[in-house]
Amino acid sequence: MDELGPELRMVSDIVVQFAHRPADDAAAAIAAHLTRFWHPRMRHRLVAAVDAGADVDPVVVRVARMLSPAVPAP
Repeated sequence: MDELGPELRMVSDIVVQFAHRPADDAAAAIAAHLTRFWHPRMRHRLVAAVDAGADVDPVVVRVARMLSPAVPAP
């Protein structure tokens, strides 16, 4: 995960805090957190980076899919 943007670094740090939970539960909780506390532009940059193929944890990919405009956030 070299040269990650700030959103990817932050969400990767958050994923570590949820590592004890099953991946689907962690992704839903993280997506809910980002929906509450991150500006929409930050969420958009996260989704765009994942869509562009950023090398991130699979939970981050799940979070991005949940935040994507095509999929309603939890």
